[in-house]
Amino acid sequence: MYMRYSFPKVVARRMFVLVLGVIAFPFVFNTKRAQLFSYLHRYWLKTSDKPVWMTQSQSVFRKIY
Repeated sequence: MYMRYSFPKVVARRMFVLVLGVIAFPFVFNTKRAQLFSYLHRYWLKTSDKPVWMTQSQSVFRKIY
């Protein structure tokens, strides 16, 4: 149903997040920093076109059972 991203695409996305995080670090004292880093975290975790919240809820469900 959902397509997994290729390994090079995942690596490229994560490198983009690292670069953007380093560039955004001077804005740490901004009031929107939590929103920015939350978005970067979701972008980092995304390895398929499946929504991140669904992937995380399924992984937690597997840990419980």
